Amino acid sequence: MRRESKRYSRSNNNNNQSYKMSFIKKFASTTVGMMAIGIGSTVLIYSTHRFLIKPHLDKRNRLEAEACAEYIFQQESQRRG
Repeated sequence: MRRESKRYSRSNNNNNQSYKMSFIKKFASTTVGMMAIGIGSTVLIYSTHRFLIKPHLDKRNRLEAEACAEYIFQQESQRRG
């Protein structure tokens, strides 16, 4: 008797998972779902750029500007000295 109830609960769990998956597929195919996917994707891309890519680019640009300034300063000091 216990084995039958376990089998029932397993099949019920599988049905529940397939229900969740079908709900997600149905939601993604609706207008609201498509808009939610679009907004979520936009937020993800913006956040990735803002917090990961932009700081790296800013640091690289600052280091390059400092190197150029140092080069110009050395050229000016050689002309004077």
